[in-house]
Amino acid sequence: MSDLDTAGRDRAALSEPSRQSPLAVVFLAWRVVRGISLVNLVVLGAVITTNRLPFSLLVLAPLVIGALGVLGLISWWRYTFVVEGDELVVAKGVVSQNRLVIPLDRVQSVSLEQGLLHRATGLTRVGLDTAGSAEVEFSIDAIPLDQAEALQRLAADYRRQSEATEAIGDPSTTPGLTPTSTSEPEESEVLARRDFGQLVRIAFGHWPWAGLVLLAPALAAADDLAELVGLDVLNRLEEQVGGSADAPVSSVPILPIIAGILAAIVVGAVLSWALQLVRQIFTDWDLTVTRTGRGLRRVAGLTNRTSVGSSLDRVQVLRTSAIPMQRWLGISRLNLVTVGDNNLVVPGTTNAELNRFRELVFEGPEPELDRRLSPAMVFLAVRNAVVVSVLAVALLSQSPIGWWSGLAVLAIPIEFVLARWRLRRQFWGMTANRLARISRFVTYRTEEIDPIKAQSVTVRQSLFQRRRDLASLHIRAAEGSFELPMIPLHEATALRDLILYRVESTGRSWM
Repeated sequence: MSDLDTAGRDRAALSEPSRQSPLAVVFLAWRVVRGISLVNLVVLGAVITTNRLPFSLLVLAPLVIGALGVLGLISWWRYTFVVEGDELVVAKGVVSQNRLVIPLDRVQSVSLEQGLLHRATGLTRVGLDTAGSAEVEFSIDAIPLDQAEALQRLAADYRRQSEATEAIGDPSTTPGLTPTSTSEPEESEVLARRDFGQLVRIAFGHWPWAGLVLLAPALAAADDLAELVGLDVLNRLEEQVGGSADAPVSSVPILPIIAGILAAIVVGAVLSWALQLVRQIFTDWDLTVTRTGRGLRRVAGLTNRTSVGSSLDRVQVLRTSAIPMQRWLGISRLNLVTVGDNNLVVPGTTNAELNRFRELVFEGPEPELDRRLSPAMVFLAVRNAVVVSVLAVALLSQSPIGWWSGLAVLAIPIEFVLARWRLRRQFWGMTANRLARISRFVTYRTEEIDPIKAQSVTVRQSLFQRRRDLASLHIRAAEGSFELPMIPLHEATALRDLILYRVESTGRSWM
């Protein structure tokens, strides 16, 4: 089917005012419940079952829930959306009706999200970002998938048409969709895909304790739950391991305690990786990143299936990071910072995939990263360590630890070694179309930006830098930023002037 036929079908699907599915009320209520979190719901259930909730609140709760349900139904009925000409018109409001009019050529992305209930009912949730908006402009909680995809394609076609019109400078375009004349099917290129084996590698590449973050809410509520059900686990454990408070120190079983600590570390690491794998499967199952004529699209998720798209021009900053375990596995985490609320994150990126993304985002060759930052960074770090160490010794010398506080001065040589290591492993470079910086300390990090993406370029100097003719160059894009600290002042000003010249003279679009 040609682009013209697809556009006509998409427009027909959105030409009449439409409402969401009545299940939108259920999805909205479920989102509110999810925001409360499962742990808080368990605590609330324990409070109710132990008769600790006042009877008046038990009677009032059904009335409040019923009133909220009625308001939800009225809100659903009053919420409509329709495509009129080249604009998306959304009407909503309970008492008074508000109309939101969005030109389709200003829509930056239309993201689709299907939770488990959405997929079971053939519905999806739509989020829409517009130019100049850092967050989702509005969302539609439950509409048919084919209608959501039609809105997604229609917005992308309008955006592509607007960019083509700006490129040829033809202001005579008539209202309404006028897709490109080609009738060939749109080609797509798979840039990255993650199967189960790759998800295992990605999960194993995280820090051993990263997955334990999932247990933080449960651990935070453990004391409350124990008190509600009448358990005192911590005190009982202390009695079994440490004995009574009057027992001599020599009678404490040191070796079993050390063995228990080591076993707990091993079990914690294994549990953390297992939890991380579970999270990776749920969030990145069948992750696929494709490139089409409409830009980049990322689809992933097991129970919650999300589809996020972005044009290449909307990519403002390219960032990568790789901890030691990820470097050993030959993967890194890619983050394409885009205008709007949804960045394109690709975990487990290989070098070949990363190079392909760079070819798409940037024009021209990669910069040679052979420039260094000023060695004054080492002096600044050591000076700060001296100040902190002296203050620590002065404050702690009169405390019970006494002269042991003098060990704080060991931070000075340690900071000197670390600062020199950091300095020697940071580089930067620039070409006509790319400014890049890399840090190879513990975590390898790279940041890359096209100079034409700059919204503001600032040369900053602290008192320390002014005395040494140094400065920091700070570039702020429409989303994200880039900074070069501690470079010579003349280089910072020259880079600022060059970047501003590139912004003013280029004919390429920054978004």
